[in-house]
Amino acid sequence: MRKVFIIIFVVSACFVVESVLSSVGGRWFKPNLEIIAVVFFNLFWGTRYGVISAFAAGLIRDSFAVGLFGLNVFSLLSCAYLTALFKIYLFHIGSMASRVFVACVMALANLLIQYLVMVVFLSVDIGAAMTHVIVPEVLATTVIAAYAFNKIKKCVLKLSV
Repeated sequence: MRKVFIIIFVVSACFVVESVLSSVGGRWFKPNLEIIAVVFFNLFWGTRYGVISAFAAGLIRDSFAVGLFGLNVFSLLSCAYLTALFKIYLFHIGSMASRVFVACVMALANLLIQYLVMVVFLSVDIGAAMTHVIVPEVLATTVIAAYAFNKIKKCVLKLSV
């Protein structure tokens, strides 16, 4: 139960930091810290806690988002399971480059899942989404991933004691 409270705290903190960064950086620098947290908990504590963190992060994002409720929960849960597959087949334990690669791929997968679902229910301009949302968010997430992994790890280790 303690791990669940740590997950909720870290995911909430990531949401707040992400909101501040998007206010400061504008639409061109919006890293997805929640996907980094989901990948971290999946790799650090296992798939079960990755799924819990994905559900918590999706619920927080859906609570503050305009659009289809449940879309973020669905996409982040899908990414949690994809991370488990990557962990089995492509992940190298102890490699920061491998963690950053998984975070980059999951950020891209998260956005693609969201846009594929939105295309079914809404009209979406994919070209504008690629240039104004997908590419900047994936690049920003990739750039900040190594730093965020280290900070989340320090925070979780201090809270776990």
